[in-house]
Amino acid sequence: MGAEPRGLGGFELLRLVKMIALCFVVAHFVETEREIKIVLAGVLAVMFLEGGVGALQQIRGQSLGLKILGEDEKIETQDMGPMASRSRVGGTMGHANRMAMFMGFLLPTTFALALASSGSTQKDGTGKFRLVAQGALIVGSIALLFTLSRAGWLCFAISSALVLLLSWRYSRNKKLIAISAAAGICIVAALIGLNSDVIQRRINADDRGSFDTRLPMVKVASRVIQDHPLFGSGLGNYREWLPRYHNPYEPFTRIAKVHNVPLLITAEIGPLGLLAYLALVLSAWWGTWRKLHTLSGLNQTLAIGLLGGILAFLIHSMVDYIEVTRFPVLWFALGLLEALPRVNTVQLFAENS
Repeated sequence: MGAEPRGLGGFELLRLVKMIALCFVVAHFVETEREIKIVLAGVLAVMFLEGGVGALQQIRGQSLGLKILGEDEKIETQDMGPMASRSRVGGTMGHANRMAMFMGFLLPTTFALALASSGSTQKDGTGKFRLVAQGALIVGSIALLFTLSRAGWLCFAISSALVLLLSWRYSRNKKLIAISAAAGICIVAALIGLNSDVIQRRINADDRGSFDTRLPMVKVASRVIQDHPLFGSGLGNYREWLPRYHNPYEPFTRIAKVHNVPLLITAEIGPLGLLAYLALVLSAWWGTWRKLHTLSGLNQTLAIGLLGGILAFLIHSMVDYIEVTRFPVLWFALGLLEALPRVNTVQLFAENS
């Protein structure tokens, strides 16, 4: 069988501790409406930044020399059929699929802001956020489109439907929601119409075996789990075990992690680790869903957006992978979901005092 793979768990454990600390700090120290506005402004700034970088990558067909920010040196290209190929933009996330997962996480919050009407106070700044968010939504959607991530497209559609439903349900100005939603649908329809050939080719063209490798990778992960049923193969060590477990007839399985986050977590830290992860994420999601009616203004808008973003992430993570210890936006969002009810209570007390 050969020597045991060299352990990398210590480094990844440190990353996990840092992510948990980030979640804790956000949950306990975000306390005011001003801090919520800073978070929302940051989301919009990221949409413009990543969307702008993605657009420039698509226009140039090459990287922008932003390696220091995480950009890959070479832009990936996708075979789109006979004599045709297109760039797959990765922004500063590196790979196009990472970009799609990241944008899919934050775009629902941008969409919620674009739909938002005035909250409990006329001074909450919702109107200004809404106008900026509408521009950020367009830029971010274009960037997501040119990642050419089919899972990213589908997840954004599902999360947008949830955001629209919740925004309509809790809005005091359903006419504004209807107008904003109609405008958004027209913009999306225009984007689809202008890029229908790209979308059709991406869906129908040969994907160079990308989809066909999913099942072999799942089988490899299953073998790792069978041999390490209690505590897994070690946090961060999955790729180190691939030379032993890979399918020799599927070369991709020797270098790629299984494109399924729950399976990857189970293979690395066991079923108890998976249960802990799911308990944390789903309890935060469901707890916010149940408390949504108690929130107001920008707090409620942010909560709706985060519910959509986490839903998109959970669906996307079933067909792609990312190490949760290297996805700080998830832990930041979980902390925010814990903080929002307290921020809302403090805000209402200040308004009534």
